[in-house]
Amino acid sequence: MGKTTLLVSFVCLLSVLPSLPVRGEDPYRFFTWNIAYGDIWPLGVKQQVLLYLIFSFLGILINGQFPGPQIEAVTNDNIIINVFNNLPEPFLLSWSIFLLQANFFVRCSCQKNSDVWSLKYLHRNGVLQRKNCWQDGVYGTNCPIPPGQNFTYALQVKDQIGSYFYFPSLAFHKAAGGFGGFRILSRPLIPVPFPPPAADYTLLIGDWYKTNHYGLKGVLDGGKNLPFPDGVLINGRGWNGNNFTVEQGSPHLLLVGKIAVSYSA
Repeated sequence: MGKTTLLVSFVCLLSVLPSLPVRGEDPYRFFTWNIAYGDIWPLGVKQQVLLYLIFSFLGILINGQFPGPQIEAVTNDNIIINVFNNLPEPFLLSWSIFLLQANFFVRCSCQKNSDVWSLKYLHRNGVLQRKNCWQDGVYGTNCPIPPGQNFTYALQVKDQIGSYFYFPSLAFHKAAGGFGGFRILSRPLIPVPFPPPAADYTLLIGDWYKTNHYGLKGVLDGGKNLPFPDGVLINGRGWNGNNFTVEQGSPHLLLVGKIAVSYSA
C-alpha cells in the first residue's frame, strides 16, 4: 500500500512539473579576438612607423580585419570576448553608442526628392556595465591588457537595444584602427517603431590621418592641436570604396557611428 501511494504521488508530481515556469539563463555569445599590427592602405598610403629602430608597425587589426569584426547580439545576451594582445604595448577597449540612426525609403529615381529620410539622434553613454563597471574600457577603472597576454570581457546587454561600437581607448590606438560595430537587436516579441527594413547597413565614419598614431600622439603630447585630417573613411575605406545596394520603394536602415579622431561629426 505504501509503495502504491508513493508511486501515485510521483506520477502526480511529474504531471505538474511541465506547467511550472522554468527560468533558464540568457544566451551566451563567445568571441576570440587577436589584436595585432598589419598592413592597411585606407587612403592609398600604407600606415607605418618605426619603433625602437627594430619593429615596423602598421594599422591595428582584429582577427586580421580593419575595421574589426561586428558583434551581433540580442537584448539580454551575455557577451564573452577573449582578447589577446599581440601588440608590443598595452591595449584597452571601450564600448560606446552610435550618434545617429537613419531610416529612409528609396522611391523611383525619376521622382523629386526620391529619398525620404527619418533621422533619430542618439546621445548617451555606451553599453551599460551592470555590476562590472571596471570593464568599461576607461584607464584607471579598467587595467590595460599587457603585451602578450589576454583579458576576457564579460558583458550582459540587459534591457538594452541599439547600435554601438567599440574602439581602443589607450595610447591613441584609435587613430590606427582596432574599432568595429556592436549591434544589439530587440527580441522577436518586442516590436520596433518602424517597418522591417529591406536591408540595413552599419556605417563607421571618421577622419583619418596618413601620419601614424605614434606621430599624432607626439603632437598632442607636445601641447599642439592636430592638423586637418587627410581624409574621411567609411568602414575603413576612402571616398570611393563603399557601395550599397537598395531596393526602390522599400525602407532601409542606416546605422551611422562616429569613429572620429578629431574633426568629423
